[in-house]
Amino acid sequence: MITNKHISVLTTELIGSLPIQSNVAYVDATLGGGGHSVALIKKLLEANCRDVDLITCDLDQQAWKLFLKNLVHSAISYEEITDEEIIVQNLINVKFRLENFAEIKLVTQKKIVGFIADLGPSQNLLNADNGLSYLKDNYLDMRISRELSVTASDLLAVLSKKQLCYLFREYADLKYAYSGHETALSMLLHFSDLWCSRITEVE
Repeated sequence: MITNKHISVLTTELIGSLPIQSNVAYVDATLGGGGHSVALIKKLLEANCRDVDLITCDLDQQAWKLFLKNLVHSAISYEEITDEEIIVQNLINVKFRLENFAEIKLVTQKKIVGFIADLGPSQNLLNADNGLSYLKDNYLDMRISRELSVTASDLLAVLSKKQLCYLFREYADLKYAYSGHETALSMLLHFSDLWCSRITEVE
């Protein structure tokens, strides 16, 4: 069962700062549970706006399902056009793109007047069984998109300690992972040894 435990931040302030009008487009670059997009749709419907495009994207396949569930919970009716496109009360066309917002394809001919990006982590992802949180003793997956074939456990099992330190330094904001900083280096190598031993035990 899909549940939405993520609470969108500063929703009132964010939506209140956007121009609300017809015949334009908006982008939600981090759909998540859909809280910001649903709030925007409510505002557009209240203003009787028409011919609006809303483009949404997320790396998590569950985001679109959570968004649709959020619409139903908010008593907003819609018609499904495709698996990744709906039209809300014949007024607002909503499209979902399963991709990183840095690579989003803006499939609209209308002028974009609002762009939403909630760059914090989604509580839905942290609560999921994907190894993104220390709160659960889960398999170390760490993929947001299931279209990726390699997990964090796969990397720990095959990469050298030098390669792991490079990854931590370049992609995890640990600048001193491989520059003689004993605290960071010891922590990372211990983490690597710990998970590699757990993988061996499972196998």
